[in-house]
Amino acid sequence: MPNNLPDASMSSAFEPFQLGEELLALATECESDSAGGKQPCLSAVLDLIKRGGRKWIGHVGDADRAERLAWAGAFESAVLSLIPESATVTGGRLANGEVVAQVALSSKAGAHSRKAGTLGMAWLAAYLRALSHEDGQQGASGAEA
Repeated sequence: MPNNLPDASMSSAFEPFQLGEELLALATECESDSAGGKQPCLSAVLDLIKRGGRKWIGHVGDADRAERLAWAGAFESAVLSLIPESATVTGGRLANGEVVAQVALSSKAGAHSRKAGTLGMAWLAAYLRALSHEDGQQGASGAEA
């Protein structure tokens, strides 16, 4: 995994714009590393969510359960546990083999992924982009999906 993933030791006091940009960067990293970096990518996502603290209330499912499922090897279940039950989640594989996913949060902030190699990584990337849009609605980030 490249070294530009979020560092869990970073301060939890950062601007919403920075967080939105970090979410987008992490979504791209997760998509590009679909083949072998599921666990490190999900760990980086969990660290980022923990740093975001209370701002994610209502937009994050059961992060502890997601972490346990990931360590047990149930990556797709871990990702779905991380996404809140109030969100709409879709995804699949097209006839040409392309993996697509879309996540829409209850706030209507939503995004998609079309570049990941697995459905779990596509859901995770789409979820991160949706969180980035949510962050942009609350802060100053106008992230693109």
